[in-house]
Amino acid sequence: MDQTMTKTDYELQERLHQLQHLLEQEGDATSAAELREVGDKLERRELVAAFCGHFSAGKSSLINTLSGKTVMPASPLPTSANVVLIREGEPRALLTPADPGKPKVEVPVDEVAAYCRNGEEYTRVELWDRVELPPRGGVLLDTPGVDSNDAGHAMATHSALHLADVVFYVMDYNHVSSETNLSFAKSLSDYGKPVYMIVNQIDKHREEELSFTAYQASVSQAFRNWNIQAQGIFYISLKQENAPGNMLPQLREVIGHLFARGEGLLEYSAYASAAQSVEGYLARAAAAEQSQREQLEAEAGGETDVSAMEEELRQLELAGPSGEQLWETRKQEWLHRISSLLETAQLMTPPLREQAGRYLESQAPGFKVKGWFAAGKTEAEKQKRQSEFLQALAEQVEAQLDWHVRQELRAIGQELELWGETWEQQLDERMPKPAEAWITEPLPGGAMLSGESTLHYAAAVGAGIAARYRRAAVDVIDALLAAPSPRRAAFAAAALARRAELAARLPAARALAQLDAAAEARAARCAALLGAPVPLTPGLLPEVRAMAAAPLAASGAGAPAATGTAGSTAAAAGSPPQARAAGGDPAAATAPAPASAAQEPPAAPARGRALAAAARLAGAAERLTPHPAFGTGVRELTRRAAELRDGVFTVALFGAFSAGKSSFASALLGEAVLPVSPHPTTAAIIRVMAPVDDQRHNTAAVKFKSPEAIREDLAYSFQALGLGEWKETAWMEAVRRLKPEDIPAAGRAHYSFLQAAAAGWAESADRLGQVEVVEAEQFRSYAADETKACFVAEIDFYYRCPLTEQGIVLVDTPGADSIHARHTGVTFQYMKDSDAIIFVTYYNHAFSRSDKQLLSQLGRMKGSFALDKMFFVVNAADLASSEEELTAVVEHVRDGLRSAGIQQPNVYAVSSMRAMAARRENTAEDPGFSLFRQRFSTFLEQDLGNLAVSSAVEMMKQMQERLSKWTEAAGQSAENAEQQLAALRGRRDLFEQAVAEFLQVDIGREWSQENAELLFHVVQRVRLQALELFAEFFHPSLLQEHNGSLKQNFTVALRGWLDQVSGELERELLATSLRLERKAEALLRREAEGWCRRYEAALDMPLSYSSAETSWNTPAIPEGLLDSGSLAPEVYWPYFKNPKAFFEGGGRLQLRAKLEEPLLAKLKAIVNEMETFFQEHYEREIALRKEHTAEMFRGLWTEWEQSIQGSKVSPEELTHWKSILDQIGRDVEEMKAFYDK
Repeated sequence: MDQTMTKTDYELQERLHQLQHLLEQEGDATSAAELREVGDKLERRELVAAFCGHFSAGKSSLINTLSGKTVMPASPLPTSANVVLIREGEPRALLTPADPGKPKVEVPVDEVAAYCRNGEEYTRVELWDRVELPPRGGVLLDTPGVDSNDAGHAMATHSALHLADVVFYVMDYNHVSSETNLSFAKSLSDYGKPVYMIVNQIDKHREEELSFTAYQASVSQAFRNWNIQAQGIFYISLKQENAPGNMLPQLREVIGHLFARGEGLLEYSAYASAAQSVEGYLARAAAAEQSQREQLEAEAGGETDVSAMEEELRQLELAGPSGEQLWETRKQEWLHRISSLLETAQLMTPPLREQAGRYLESQAPGFKVKGWFAAGKTEAEKQKRQSEFLQALAEQVEAQLDWHVRQELRAIGQELELWGETWEQQLDERMPKPAEAWITEPLPGGAMLSGESTLHYAAAVGAGIAARYRRAAVDVIDALLAAPSPRRAAFAAAALARRAELAARLPAARALAQLDAAAEARAARCAALLGAPVPLTPGLLPEVRAMAAAPLAASGAGAPAATGTAGSTAAAAGSPPQARAAGGDPAAATAPAPASAAQEPPAAPARGRALAAAARLAGAAERLTPHPAFGTGVRELTRRAAELRDGVFTVALFGAFSAGKSSFASALLGEAVLPVSPHPTTAAIIRVMAPVDDQRHNTAAVKFKSPEAIREDLAYSFQALGLGEWKETAWMEAVRRLKPEDIPAAGRAHYSFLQAAAAGWAESADRLGQVEVVEAEQFRSYAADETKACFVAEIDFYYRCPLTEQGIVLVDTPGADSIHARHTGVTFQYMKDSDAIIFVTYYNHAFSRSDKQLLSQLGRMKGSFALDKMFFVVNAADLASSEEELTAVVEHVRDGLRSAGIQQPNVYAVSSMRAMAARRENTAEDPGFSLFRQRFSTFLEQDLGNLAVSSAVEMMKQMQERLSKWTEAAGQSAENAEQQLAALRGRRDLFEQAVAEFLQVDIGREWSQENAELLFHVVQRVRLQALELFAEFFHPSLLQEHNGSLKQNFTVALRGWLDQVSGELERELLATSLRLERKAEALLRREAEGWCRRYEAALDMPLSYSSAETSWNTPAIPEGLLDSGSLAPEVYWPYFKNPKAFFEGGGRLQLRAKLEEPLLAKLKAIVNEMETFFQEHYEREIALRKEHTAEMFRGLWTEWEQSIQGSKVSPEELTHWKSILDQIGRDVEEMKAFYDK
């Protein structure tokens, strides 16, 4: 690159120096330091290529590849915590301390990796080494990963952008559409620097799942939706350099071109950086004045138009103390309106003018009627014509004038709050009445009759009538104004108050105007120093052309792509590292690799034990059926056998978007059944199950949301974005008006949902509330196309395979970061009722922030599960470059799970891609997946099977005991049997008293104490969680001037925080309900079993207790418990004066302290209500179960009485029943032995 500075460069550098001097004088050290660095960089003629992106997207690995050697630490865990600048030269490293008062520190190059992770002590690392890129005079800049569980990393990235001349934003294939990626890329695009997008890890692409062309189109569409202006998009793979479609060589070429011929970028970039620094300075200056401005605005009452205020005050002063002048002005306005009405009234119609002419003719000198008695007839004709004209005129005046004038005067009286019947009478008296004068006064003196004279006469008549009505109107108005009027008195008082108000507000308004003028002058000074923008030379930025070949798998569609580093490392070790790094305990983690070119080993039937137990129960029921005294027992055995034989095992999948849940599920099912995409797909719950009855294989029942549910979702997103109340008739227009650049980062998911709903409304609105059965291809579109999926509540996909035919239902849930995840009740129910839970996280983003919410809930619930039914899967383990790296990732996940309250997690590192490829190609299965499958099958067969068998054993033992007592009774003499029956009937009253005693058992005191204690701790935990979450939502990276309206972002942050805390509260309450159910169940069992023990001997009959068949009804916890009613954003906005004062001056701590007390009060109030709610709910539930248990006891009495009655049997029959007793005894022993295996 040419190191010579031109005249233009010197001019720009001089302007930068002057701007720096100005900002130093203004006290803005941040912007001044940025300008100093920009000027120094321009003087050095140093071009900087910055690499930004999501953590673990491969930024550091890409820099290492471009540099030709390992200069940066690379790991799937966050590595760079500070900004790293790499230059070509003799190896050395300089560290810039976070404390600006400390000097730079030089350290050995081989120690740089440790410092790159220390972002708190050192903000910048400068590294020189012998590298292929950059050349001398160039810099590669590496930034901290976005969304690396530290929002400060995003802020560190933004703080270094002024140094960049061109930005390369790196995303991994599976997370291009994540909100974090798109939001940050949008902020880079808005910065003004050229931005190239890099989609890394395209070796993950599977053409059979989604065509690469469609993938590229979806990426481009996502950038368009977010209004991201990119110079080009590179699709690359660092792992498979020979992958078809890999644009890595073209990326190298473009970067080399920029370093070699990017001279013109330096001036353009320097100007863009200076403009951003100035913008930051102006924003900070405005923020510094914000407190004063807000105070002045409050004093000015929101009025800022000084000229208008001064004119209004002048008019009020002219009006006088009682406002006479104002009322005079008002009177003239009223009269003007009445005059306009009089002028436009159409009085003299052609027929009326004709009558006027005939009347005028009769008044002319010499007018006579011919014939005898002419004089008398002439006078009569004159009177007739006059009467006819006057009557017609009166009718026309009444229709065209009188009614309208009256209406105007009534309106004036009503305005003055005077009008009533009295004024109606006065109006009648004052209004003009038809009179001869109306037509006689305008008569012309001696004029000859002609058409012209008739027109003049008619006009004069009309004018005269109008004048009369005008005088009458003036008369009425004057009378109204003279009358005492509450309205006028109030108006006069208001005018006086307004004068005083304006006089008080004007000084503040003038001061605001001065602030505005000063701000405009400040901006003008900066604009003058900045000068005209430096244009970007056309053709300077290399064009990016997409590769013609789509990247396909190397060995056929969908073949495993891990043939690079990871593959070779695995091969050298004998098996992939996940086989050794996974598992619940280190000793048991290693599984031998399956035989080469073999299918997966057949798993043991998941329901083997349950089916065996069902067979024995059914056999016992069949043997006991002939006995009339065992009807209830036979029915219970038959019901339980059917449950074990026909029941299902529900396996629920949880995890964040693009964690690989759907691909993992497909690997379990053995075929790519579920739609897999790097973009958010599962917006609805998908249940995969075997078809039964008339259900067809490979079809789906799509259940659409109800109209009420979709309205709630839309209203929720409207509220989250601060769009006001959702209105059915206007919401789509409101969505169409939304612009991506106006949406705060925290609201992007809601924006995307609203866009999808608006786009799909026409097609899906009529389907709401319905269920449609569709073919597999349509099912995939309903699951993956967000414009359709956002209207879907759940989908049942009927698919026959070995897994589903064992009665397993696989449930794929919405991502933890989906807006649908707010429906905590649905998630809780699946966590509670499922037989197994599999939590899937992604290797390159293991245990990201979006995982924490679900994991915390699992941690709360784990202690209430009868079994440890949770499995944690790290998917895409084939990306591991070494065993050490994989072990570190697995340990990272374990640490995160322990912090969520899951102390001994079962973690498995798997590759669903390899598992699918092995099944397709009949090769060795992925060892990690094989290990998981083995452990999972063991869990289903043994752990869940043992639960089923143990309950079956208890039931069989009860039947054994009853039959044993019966055979004992049957072996007695008939006389003894009669005595036993009589004795039993004699104890009936005792039995009924005992049952009544059981129904009166009070477990309420213990249960209520548990309720109160659990809920007390809920308040404390949620309070602490809220304070921990506060810093995440009110973070410097989110509340800065460059992110848009600070007030809007503050509002979104507060609402987002409250929504999150509300979700935590709901999840805590749901977990508490589970603990309360377990407590109630334990108390009921204790009382029932104690009752059986107390009365079995007294009643001399076998008594036993079995819990209710039905599960407890979970109380309906309302969503949005913490609305913003008492914590309204506008109440707390004054605590945010500006970012500097908020984050550096203690404003954030003050806000948190101010929020803590009302939040705690709100939490206590909600929890107190929930305590009562739980009490009432579970009192009903407990009463139902007590009644059920009492009915069961009564059934035992009735059957025992019947058995005693039927105990008179022949010796042969008695021998038969004893043999059945022996058989049941053998079944019990065999089942217990089977259980103990």
